[in-house]
Amino acid sequence: MVFHIGDHASGAWMGLKAIEHSLLALDGFIEIDQLTRSVCNHYDVTKAIDLSETILGHGSKRYGEVAPLIFMLADQGDSKSTSIVNEGLNYISGMAKRLLEYKPNRLSIIGGLSQLYLDRMDKSISDQFSPPLHSPEIGALIYGRNQSANT
Repeated sequence: MVFHIGDHASGAWMGLKAIEHSLLALDGFIEIDQLTRSVCNHYDVTKAIDLSETILGHGSKRYGEVAPLIFMLADQGDSKSTSIVNEGLNYISGMAKRLLEYKPNRLSIIGGLSQLYLDRMDKSISDQFSPPLHSPEIGALIYGRNQSANT
C-alpha cells in the first residue's frame, strides 16, 4: 500500500482511517460500531485477518471505496465517521485558507469527494472555489510554464 505524500483527506486516506478503526474493533480493543459493521459488510468480511487479507497489497482505489460510505454514516450521526470527515474537512479548509493568503486568481478542488467536502465547508471558504478549468496535469504544465517565464 502506497499513498502519496499530501494525500490527507483523500478517499484512500478516509478508507485507511476506517479500516484501522475496524481492525481495532475486530481485535477487541474498541467497541464494534456502525462504521466497523459497514466496512466489514462492504468488504464481505467478519474477522480482522480477513479484512487485512482483503486489502493487503491493494492501492489507494481499494481503500477509497468506502469513502462515500463514511460520509453517509457521518450524515447519520456516526461519531467515528463524523470524526474522520471533520478531520479531512479541517485539513482542506486550512489548506484553502493558507492558499487564499496568496490571493490566487482561482482556487479549485478536484476528486470524487470534492462536492461532499464543499457541501460541508464553511460558506465563506467554499464560495472561494471555482470549478477546475483543466485536469491537474494540464494545470501543472501551465504552472511550470508560468514559473519558467518568471525566472
